[in-house]
This record gives sequence, structure tokens and C-alpha cells, in this order.
Amino acid sequence: MGLRIEDVEEYDLSIEKREYSDRQLSRIDNMLEAEEITKEQAEFFKKNQRVELNALSPRQFVDFVERRLEEEGVEKVKPEEEDIEEPDVRNPEKVKEEARKKAVGSYVVNKARGKIIDKLDEEGVDYDEEVEEELKDLQDEGKEGIHGKVLDKLEDNPAKLWKEIMRDFVNERENEAERKEEKLDREVRNSVYNWCKENVDIDMKLEKN
Repeated sequence: MGLRIEDVEEYDLSIEKREYSDRQLSRIDNMLEAEEITKEQAEFFKKNQRVELNALSPRQFVDFVERRLEEEGVEKVKPEEEDIEEPDVRNPEKVKEEARKKAVGSYVVNKARGKIIDKLDEEGVDYDEEVEEELKDLQDEGKEGIHGKVLDKLEDNPAKLWKEIMRDFVNERENEAERKEEKLDREVRNSVYNWCKENVDIDMKLEKN
């Protein structure tokens, strides 16, 4: 998909000087004889001239490629309907159902939260406290623990920047803490939910209009 003389003239492109070897000039003659190039193109090359595609501006290049593809009968690929990705649009019934649950939950929590939490504090809720202790240990270790690890790592790898080493350890600590936070959250939520099932009786009376 090279440039033609008419392209050079139409886009008013800059012409570069180029010395062609005897072998290249012979090839130009062969291409002319094989009708791979026109006589005008052959004469252009024999004047030690050339024009590269990068002489085109970005907009000109797009226009040039689109035009040449169109001339060759190349069309854009058009997808079939089954190729189209289905948009992720939620079922409105599901949206309404979740909204109702959230609204009812918020109302019940606002009405009963204080009493339930007071009762929880009074009676206590059983859950695996090991993960809580592990999270506390991570919190207590703080900068001091990471500082020691950074110094040890620098001894093993003095070429590495201390800030990179520190960031690796901090990321590792934060990821571990996040996993333990999620586990502790699940433990407490499950325990509180089960306690509520056994101890909370919601007597709901609907007022008639």
C-alpha cells in the first residue's frame, strides 16, 4: 500500500533525495516491464527521489488508508447479532426486592439497634477470638517490625532501594490485615445473626389506615 504519484501531488508531500544503486535501478526497470509500476513512477525514482508514508500527517494517513482499502474492496468487519455482548442491566424486580429489604432492615435497625446492642454487650457473643488476636498483633507490630525487616533485607540485597523494600513489606502487611479483617467481620456478623435469631422477637403490628 505504497504512495503513488497522484498521492504525492494531492497531499502536497515533501520529496526526499535518495541515491539508488545500479541494482535498485535495474529492479525499477524490471518492475516497469512487469507493469508493477507506471512509467511515471519509474521516472520519479530514476530522478533519485522518494516519498515515505511518514510524510503524511496523522489525518492524511487515515484518509489515505481508508481510501486505498475502499479501492481494493475491503470492508469493515460487521458483527452478527449473536456476537454482540449483552449489556449488564439488572432486572428491575430484583432492584425493587433488594431496595425493600434494605428499607425494612434500616427501619428495624433504627428502632431496635440500641436495645439489641446493649443486650449483646451485657451477655456477650461467642466467636473465634484467635483472628482478633492476630489482627491486634499486626497492629501492635507497627513501624518497628517493618523497620527491622527492611534493614535485614538491605543486608541481603544492598542494591535495592530501601523504599521499594519498605513498600513490599507494607503491602504484604496490609493485605494480610485485610484478610484477617474480613474473617473477623464474618465471624462477628455470623455470631450476632445467630444470637438475634435465638433472642430477638420482633412483634410487628401493621396499622390499618
